[in-house]
Amino acid sequence: MKKLFFVLLALSLFSGEGWAASLDEEYKLKQLCENDAQEIFGRETRRMKLDHYKLSYISHYNKSLKTCFMIIQISTDLNLLDLPVIETLSYDFFDVEENAKVGSFFMQLDRKSGKKTLFFCHFSGQECHSLPEWQKLIKLYMEE
Repeated sequence: MKKLFFVLLALSLFSGEGWAASLDEEYKLKQLCENDAQEIFGRETRRMKLDHYKLSYISHYNKSLKTCFMIIQISTDLNLLDLPVIETLSYDFFDVEENAKVGSFFMQLDRKSGKKTLFFCHFSGQECHSLPEWQKLIKLYMEE
């Protein structure tokens, strides 16, 4: 009798409208996250000249934290006259729902010499010292 009760309970929880409603709710939250992230991306990159920058972003609704996060990536590839080819890479991490920047990473690469210069790397009040370290700090928020 107990087995039958648990089977019926499981079926009622994971089938029909309950399951579909949760999938529908999750889809709506992801869409809302994407829309809000797109708005922040537009605001943050509006004044940048596209011929100097490569701009992109990725948004993620984290189900376990019930929050939307995003990363804006800005990179440049400047080949200026006799100056060495300089490439820059920048990431800004946002809590979209709070409309707040949580962390930033910025480095420069001189492709002639191979020299990398890290200008800043921080996340939620914590300093970091490399791109892999930055990626490790944000991983919890951008993955389930």
